[in-house]
Amino acid sequence: MAQISISPLFLTGQFFRIIGANIGSPGIFDSSLGAFQSLNSLLSKAGGGGFASAYVHFHLMKGTIPPNLSSLTTYGARSADILVNWTTSSSGGNSSMFASTIDTSSPVAINSAFVNATQTGTAEWFWWTVTDTTPTGASPLYHQAIGTVGLGGTGADMVMDSVNIVAGTSYRIVNFLVTIPSVWTY
Repeated sequence: MAQISISPLFLTGQFFRIIGANIGSPGIFDSSLGAFQSLNSLLSKAGGGGFASAYVHFHLMKGTIPPNLSSLTTYGARSADILVNWTTSSSGGNSSMFASTIDTSSPVAINSAFVNATQTGTAEWFWWTVTDTTPTGASPLYHQAIGTVGLGGTGADMVMDSVNIVAGTSYRIVNFLVTIPSVWTY
């Protein structure tokens, strides 16, 4: 198998560019990115790439996780399964949603503000998306990632104290670690 390797020292201090974070106002995680940041990363700030605005969504989802991204082509593909939705936009909407995120080393530690659950159910997976407009059912997805949700010791991608979500109850993300690899095998 072929491998691509990047020096970990090359990546140090550049994780905010890979994640695409922009905390400032307007923005999503790191105000140092400025207007040149385009939709080339998973948590991106708009202003480049011809998009007027970017919306980042981190959802806790009920139901079975898709085996791959092929069935998730629009924002509305599984919108009925959203239990909790953390959303922020490059135009300043909810710009403090992820204000305590640490994006200067790997793993990146993502933290959020409290958000109320919109429905009751069992969190089975998460869906991380970027859209270019205020999302509607037909809004295309420019970036996305999915992963499993479970209790400690289950091997889930995202570990929670409880996967039982209750509508109207406040939830937040605390220390969700995203590791940026320096070696890829293909």
